[in-house]
Amino acid sequence: MKRHVLSLFFLLLCTVSHAEPYYQVPQPVPPVPAPAPPPIPVPVQPRAFIDGATLIPSRGSIVLDGRRSTFDRGLQWKLLPPHNDDIFLPADYEDRKKVLLFMIQPPGGTYKFVLIAKSAVYDAKGNVVDIIADVDVKEVVVEPAIPAPTPPGPGPTPPGPTPPGPTPDPTPPAPIPPIAGALYVSYIHGTDLNANTAALVRSPTIKGALAAVNANWRVYQSDQDEITKLHFDKYFQAADVPCLLIQDSTGKIVIKVPSPDEAGVLAAVGRIRGGK
Repeated sequence: MKRHVLSLFFLLLCTVSHAEPYYQVPQPVPPVPAPAPPPIPVPVQPRAFIDGATLIPSRGSIVLDGRRSTFDRGLQWKLLPPHNDDIFLPADYEDRKKVLLFMIQPPGGTYKFVLIAKSAVYDAKGNVVDIIADVDVKEVVVEPAIPAPTPPGPGPTPPGPTPPGPTPDPTPPAPIPPIAGALYVSYIHGTDLNANTAALVRSPTIKGALAAVNANWRVYQSDQDEITKLHFDKYFQAADVPCLLIQDSTGKIVIKVPSPDEAGVLAAVGRIRGGK
């Protein structure tokens, strides 16, 4: 019996020693999808358009509008010789860069502006292979200042009492030295908001021109509490509205303009920035 048990144990041991080892079959790894190629940009055909007045009165301001232009690589304004590019101010409109141009109270003369609209050319993979452009040109004439007429000299004394002389010209406003730093331009209107006042309050031309020279445009109604808080009520009466008050960066009021229109607002700011 004992030999029989040992034989069975030896047979079992041989069977186990010759058994194939157990292992786990590796699972196939799914392929990683390739990243989607970036979308190819839609090409934009460049078109340059300049809108704006071509004849500006003396001491007026040039405002040019390039918002009808199409482009995807920016706009560039140029001023042809003999003038330099540093005498005008490009400005943004909402999220569109440099679509407006302002020149505040330029001297009389002829100014020729060039607007360049640029767009990219793409290959089949979306790479930029070229830049193309379109150009528009506008000539603007600013009328020269008209000198004040020389009063006539005294004539022969007529018989009888001497007639009164000519009425002297009103005293010109005192010159204002150029003011650097931020300006605060406050337009105060009455409780009756007519169509002209509403258009002035919402004027994109004023907002763009003032932003380009670091001036902040503010609008108040004459009966608002802010008028008293800002001490504006010390500088105008009810009969004075609408009026314009301009403050320097310290809050000092440097100029008051009664009943201004759009050109009057731009001229007042230009007078302060240019010291005229």
